[in-house]
Amino acid sequence: MVKSGFGKPEDYRDILVLLSRNGVIPSDFMERIKGMAGYRNRLVHMYNEVDTEELFGIIRDHRSDIKEFVNYLINYVEKA
Repeated sequence: MVKSGFGKPEDYRDILVLLSRNGVIPSDFMERIKGMAGYRNRLVHMYNEVDTEELFGIIRDHRSDIKEFVNYLINYVEKA
């Protein structure tokens, strides 16, 4: 991100903010998914507290957001 001139993110949520500011993802989409960046921290640092039902629920309930995010990234890369 820094090499692309987007700025330096302070945390994982900042990555989404910078992607939005630089036109990679729309700001309303960024607002909708920024909680997922916080969940990443839960998975990494408190993985022993996350059960399979919780993780499956996140994936099931946010599958369309994950697909949409990937599509925005693909579109950006294809235009670059």
